Amino acid sequence: MKTCSIFLPVVILLLPLHAADEPAPVRTGQGDGIYKTVPGWPSYPEGKGLGNLHGDLASDSKGNVYIATGNTIQIIGPDGKYRGDIRTKGGKVFKGVHGMKVRRLAGEELLLLAMPRIKRVVAVKPDGTVAWQIIGPPQVPGMYESVGEYNPTDMDVSSDGRVIIADGYGKSLVHLYDKDRNYLKSFGGKGKGEAQFDVCHNILVDSRGKKSTLLISDRQNNRLQQYDMAGNFIRTIDNQLGRPCAAAQPRRLATTHHSFLGSFSAVSKRNFATKYAFFQVFRDLQNYLADFLKKLQNFAKNRKISNYFFLRNFRILQKKMLIFTKIADFSTKFAEFLKI
Repeated sequence: MKTCSIFLPVVILLLPLHAADEPAPVRTGQGDGIYKTVPGWPSYPEGKGLGNLHGDLASDSKGNVYIATGNTIQIIGPDGKYRGDIRTKGGKVFKGVHGMKVRRLAGEELLLLAMPRIKRVVAVKPDGTVAWQIIGPPQVPGMYESVGEYNPTDMDVSSDGRVIIADGYGKSLVHLYDKDRNYLKSFGGKGKGEAQFDVCHNILVDSRGKKSTLLISDRQNNRLQQYDMAGNFIRTIDNQLGRPCAAAQPRRLATTHHSFLGSFSAVSKRNFATKYAFFQVFRDLQNYLADFLKKLQNFAKNRKISNYFFLRNFRILQKKMLIFTKIADFSTKFAEFLKI
């Protein structure tokens, strides 16, 4: 009876987890920028899945979505179904892609890839043809002691063809090139002061105003910085973000975020930096679950419960708890509570 009573609270706690098999859509955003998740997207054939998601994602004018996952770029069609991987003419995949964007240049859409592992940025056609690439850092004496110090995390291209590269995992420098990809200048560098960066993780050419500007996600400094197209500092937009990793520019909204378990910021014309502090609530939930598991383990140890019985159920419980922190029902109720 004692053994059964130990796991009775666990059974009660895990009853809502059946709903995780068919998660409800989750809403987030504010004003005109309300978004809702699509459960079950994307759809994969048996044996295929997303994989590691440290890399970026982008979409083209035809509705295709490109996901940099693991050591490849997946193509998801407008119907949400997996359509294969982007490969070169020789059949090779693009490994270690970090930043990725789709831009229309010279009348055709190209994927702009930043690949820190192999020290280059690449412009690729959707069929895998390499249009152009910039290999290694600028050849400026004293800027880099070795190519190993250069780790580009993102790239963007202006409407007139200028190339801007963020060396986020290297020296926190931003490099500018002209339309013919000739080096022009660099700015930034490691630091916490004005016009400095501590991991310039992402860069965006923001074309919403009369003049385009650069939005740079200064991740470790928890801020979003704005520069003109020549690399001159304009202002810090927000310095209280939760390690912003990226900025994007849909038709009317740009977002910066680090992860679901972090701060979420919406950057729009009317409200340039409005934060929702999801972090505290979900962190408290995680801490509670971790503490619960620890107490359960000690309880079983003190009462000398069978190791096999306990370990088997403990591992199952750990997996269930991981799901529990992310179930859609909780997220939906929390979003409704915040009225977003």
